[in-house]
Order: sequence, then structure tokens, then C-alpha cells
Amino acid sequence: MKQKIISMLIGSAAILSSASSFADSGTANIHFKGTVANMSCTVQVNNASGDASLEMGTIDISKVAVGGASDPYAFEVELTGCPSSMQGAEVTFMGTPSTDNQYFSVNGTDDSLGLAISDTTSGESATTAPVLPNVLDPYGMRKDGTNGFKGTYTAQLVKLKEGVTNTSFDVSTSVNIAYM
Repeated sequence: MKQKIISMLIGSAAILSSASSFADSGTANIHFKGTVANMSCTVQVNNASGDASLEMGTIDISKVAVGGASDPYAFEVELTGCPSSMQGAEVTFMGTPSTDNQYFSVNGTDDSLGLAISDTTSGESATTAPVLPNVLDPYGMRKDGTNGFKGTYTAQLVKLKEGVTNTSFDVSTSVNIAYM
């Protein structure tokens, strides 16, 4: 019996020593390398980089019925110098919504006006789409063939109720762009 126990111990020791010899061989180091770069596009509004002030001029709101809008003011948002791997761009206009959440709030007008932004990127007036405040524009931007993207839009003042007084107006929005 002692002989069997000694034989089993010797056999177990042999198996353990061979297992440990397999565990110690075959190691490798892995090095992860690359380059870090800021590969973002330059955002331009009407061909100007950075923040933009778009002057819509004097709008005679007395000629606009409640629910009607002023003449459209056209503007472009363009991305230039984008990475060649970029496939698309999604746009969200961020800002304070009007009380009905359909337009952007117009400062200085007592909620009697709203600013409507519409996407006209397709180039056909019949396919313009309203852009709601803080909601992704469903049409996005169109690739322009030179590692850039372009979206065309219009802005209009909408008369929400009677009693609009003579005043200056200001609507602040920011353009949030997600690269794809």
C-alpha cells in the first residue's frame, strides 16, 4: 500500500512539473502603436468659420397673418477639410423652443413670433422640411465631393399671435454636428 501511495505521489509530481513547463514557455509582448490626430471638419456658416451673425434685415410683420411667415432667408452650413473616411453628417439646431415647440423662441417679442428653420438641402422647394428645435434634422448634409458636406437652410419669422410690437429681435441657435 505504501508502494502505491509513493507511486501515485511520484506520478502526480511528474504531471505537475510537466504542466508548469508548458505554462512558462510561449510568452509574448504586444505593443499597440498608432498616431493620434484631431481629424475634425471646419464648420462654416455662409462661408465664414466660427460663430456667425446673420442679418435678416427689417421685416414688415404687419403684412403677415397669424400662422404665416416672412420671406425665407437662405443660409448654408458647410463642413470643409473632413477626413476622407467620413461618410455623412447629421445636424441638430440647438436653441430655446417657442411655447409650442415648433419654432425657435425669438427674444424681445413676447412669444408673438417664432423662428422657423427649414432644410432645403435637396434643392427642391417642394421638399423643404421643418427643422424643430433640439431635434435631429432628418435629412442631414450632402457630401460635396471634396471631403466636405453642405446643408442649405432657410430661416423665417412666423407670426404666432397678434400684437407684435416694433422691436429688434435676436434668436440664438447652435449647430450640433455628428460625424458618421
